[in-house]
Formats: sequence, C-alpha cells, structure tokens
Amino acid sequence: MSTKLFDRIKRFFRALNIKIDQQDIDIVNKNLEDKHKKLFYSMSLIDQRHSIDVAKTLINSDLDITKKTLQLALLHDIGKQVKPFFLLERVVVVIFPRRNLKLSADPLESNLLKKAWQLKYWHPEYGARLAEKASFDIELINMIRFHHNTPPKCQEIEDFQWSDNLN
Repeated sequence: MSTKLFDRIKRFFRALNIKIDQQDIDIVNKNLEDKHKKLFYSMSLIDQRHSIDVAKTLINSDLDITKKTLQLALLHDIGKQVKPFFLLERVVVVIFPRRNLKLSADPLESNLLKKAWQLKYWHPEYGARLAEKASFDIELINMIRFHHNTPPKCQEIEDFQWSDNLN
C-alpha cells in the first residue's frame, strides 16, 4: 500500500475520533487574536484539528516561522465553514478530484457533490471574504486567499504549504 494512501486512511480514522487538548488550545490562544479565534472556533472539529496539526508541524520544524505563518496555519481552512462539509464528502473529493469541473465561486451549489468540490476548490476565496468581514489585516487575508497558490517570493506561504501537505 502506498504511503500516501496509508496516510489518507489514517486521517480518515483519526477524523472519526477527534480530540483537542489543552496544549492545542494553548497554541490557538498564543497565536490568534479574539477576532481570529471567533472564526477558528467556527470551523468544524475536523478543520480545527487539521489546522492545529499544521501549526504544530511548523512549530516543531527547523524553519524560521513567523507568527503570521502560524496564524495562516490555524486559519487557512476557515472558508470551509460556509456550508457543512461532511466527512464522506471530504473523502469523495480526495478520491475523485474533479480538476476540470467548471464551478464558479458563487452561488454555492445545492447539489451535494458539486457543493463538496466547490468548497474544496474555492474555500481559500471564501475564507478570505470571511477574514475581510472580520477585519483581519490585508497580509493575512491574502495569505488565506492564496494558500493553495504561491505568490512570488512568499516564504511564509511556502513554509505553510510544506506543513499543510504533511498533514
């Protein structure tokens, strides 16, 4: 069995029994302001756990990590909360990526599977919109918006993407 497939299976079973402990909460409290925490705690437990794991990987790395990078790690998936994104939907969009599916960001689809693919591919934009409404600083808004892309010479996003891909 390939390592990537094994990792995905492991993540699936971990998602069935998510735990967030005091050490995790301390990481959130240390790195996020109140306006950030409001959106962080609005995410599903699956996304909170994933985001904390991304932040922990960065903290435990040898990289020179900024607070902004840790904020991105904790907030990068806030756009997934615009509609419920159930575990089975997440499994389907990972197993069957629809890269050529032409879905615009708006309006959100009512068809369950189209909505799932739409959330997967447009959550950075949805997250940036939520961050704008919550008055995040423009740098963090743009980092959320482009966290699946790499703007020229943005080491923070490159560091984040490395960690996100491991988690």
